Amino acid sequence: MRVYGWVLSGIYMVSRIVILILSPGAQSFPDSPGYRVLADDSSWSVVSFTGHASRLWGVPVFYAMLPSDSWRVVAQWAIATLAWGGLAWVLWQQHRAFAARAFAATAVAVLV
Repeated sequence: MRVYGWVLSGIYMVSRIVILILSPGAQSFPDSPGYRVLADDSSWSVVSFTGHASRLWGVPVFYAMLPSDSWRVVAQWAIATLAWGGLAWVLWQQHRAFAARAFAATAVAVLV
């Protein structure tokens, strides 16, 4: 029964890699330039913690850490993969019955 968990994890990772490879690449959304400007402005980080920023600090810091939109797409993919994989793992650990484990983990993997 432990093999099922490893097989499900392997299928999940392969499918996530396929999604990354087949994705159209970096897409710019209407609000992206606002985050890019904040990420490039070194004085912004001090102001953002005082409550006078036009955006919350998380996304501009994320943008500032990565050099291009392509890297940002890969980083967001990695964060999402770890988060959904972690949720599936926790659900697998919380259920005692194999059918419940299999259903919960598979449901999360299919949702992604």
